[in-house]
Amino acid sequence: MDHILNAGDLTLEEMASLRLVVRHSFMSKSAISTSQRARLVELGLITNSMGGILPTPAGRIAARG
Repeated sequence: MDHILNAGDLTLEEMASLRLVVRHSFMSKSAISTSQRARLVELGLITNSMGGILPTPAGRIAARG
């Protein structure tokens, strides 16, 4: 990606999942679907860490959009 993502770059379901992760700061990997988790990781908006998923700084910015 050559720009910071915003709401228009994500589906409604992806944005809802991202906002859920951002709201809780840390969640179980099973909290969102495998396909949405994979896409959000691929886009650099969340990361797998410590046995769960965490928002990245870019994810926090995009979730505000």
